[in-house]
Amino acid sequence: MNMRTISILWIFKKNKIIFFGFIYFFLMSLWWFTIFIRVLKDGLENNIFTNIYGLMALYGSIFGFLISFRWGGSKSLMGRMFLAFSSGLFSQFLGQIFYIYYIYVLHIEVPYPSIGDLFFTLSVIFYIVGAIYLGRIVGAHFNMQSLKGKLRALLIPLMVLALSYWIFLKDIDYDWSKPLSVFFDFIYPFGQALYISIALVAYLFSRNMLGGIMKTPILLLIASLFTQYLGDFFFTYLTYKEAWYVGGIDDYLFFLSYSFMTFSILLSGEVLNREKNAVVKE
Repeated sequence: MNMRTISILWIFKKNKIIFFGFIYFFLMSLWWFTIFIRVLKDGLENNIFTNIYGLMALYGSIFGFLISFRWGGSKSLMGRMFLAFSSGLFSQFLGQIFYIYYIYVLHIEVPYPSIGDLFFTLSVIFYIVGAIYLGRIVGAHFNMQSLKGKLRALLIPLMVLALSYWIFLKDIDYDWSKPLSVFFDFIYPFGQALYISIALVAYLFSRNMLGGIMKTPILLLIASLFTQYLGDFFFTYLTYKEAWYVGGIDDYLFFLSYSFMTFSILLSGEVLNREKNAVVKE
């Protein structure tokens, strides 16, 4: 089978790591949907879901690190990209662990801000770095000097940042007596707007990369970053409205983000590895 004609579905079926990850994603999604339609806002099911959905981030980060090492780790641009995104996922997992500790061990109902938020902020930095590496990788194949390219690279970040402020920040009544909370409220949306912008620009310049087969992994990456943004939006909004609860929509959005990022990393690694082997054989 020609590398450039391999379908993403075929890879999902053949790659056991991706396949098992998808099964976990499907079962967890089905379970959360039953929790949602039954309007459960506390209890055993909510608690168990919240305690285990972060395992997807651990799963993706472990195999992401292995893919990074396969590509030379910090010694190559490709290795650094996988390392950055995998580190972001692992930071998310650590943030989840600290939140579980605060909620279930220290019995703090809404542990915000906390040490967990430091890891969540660190993941934003890792994702920004990963998106920059991705842009550099795909940008080598396209003419960034064109007027159209410059306009896209300029307008997309500005639009996302403006939308971020309009939706996320303008109506929140900040408690300036808690500067750490205000800091996280600002750093999350603007940092996320930045890495979404970079990833969108990378996608615009990568639609034909490897015969177009990289479109799905990069779209999954964008979906991951966007759902992470939405998850933080709902968490902050519901927290300020005192309507947040364990296992709610924000938790499922975080799970979606971890899943999309995991599949993006694993699919990218599989596609690029097959392309590399195909080139060697030729």
